[in-house]
Amino acid sequence: MATYLLAHNPQKSDFPPPDWDADLEKSGRVADNWSCGNTKSIRPGDRVFLIRVGKKPCGIEASGWVTSTPTEGPHWLERGRKAFYVDVDWDAVLFVDGGHRPLGVERLKALSRNLWSPANWRGRRSGVRIPDRLARKLEREWTRHYENQTDRRPWVVPVHAGGITGSARAGRYPEGSVVKITVNR
Repeated sequence: MATYLLAHNPQKSDFPPPDWDADLEKSGRVADNWSCGNTKSIRPGDRVFLIRVGKKPCGIEASGWVTSTPTEGPHWLERGRKAFYVDVDWDAVLFVDGGHRPLGVERLKALSRNLWSPANWRGRRSGVRIPDRLARKLEREWTRHYENQTDRRPWVVPVHAGGITGSARAGRYPEGSVVKITVNR
């Protein structure tokens, strides 16, 4: 499983739709698609983090699991251009314009010291791969941050049921899913 950074600029597109909060509360995930720029290496089961750029506050505002391979389509903003898109099951979304704080860029820079260029957190394009060592640290930090902002926990175990169909959190598993849980003593 690889981890990628996707970008969102609220000055250019709206995210998330207000009705997502109820969907997240009900099922723990929201399915949508997102541009992955020109990246074609993203695969089902990969982890993605969405970084808010261009309008403060900036930082990670959502996470999810990729459920498709990239498909080419018209660019979401620029006529005549093409972009690649992946389907994503968003498992954790902060409603920044509704009062939540994203996992801030300064914290991300500190987290990635000596592992990744700080410039990558500017998120000017989607589809940037996050190094595995940093991805593990980011997952832990994101989970802590998300839990402090909401009363929810992001799903951290991908569900395999004839392919990736979603994610699972303790006590909620889609019917027919197969989940492997490892417990260390």
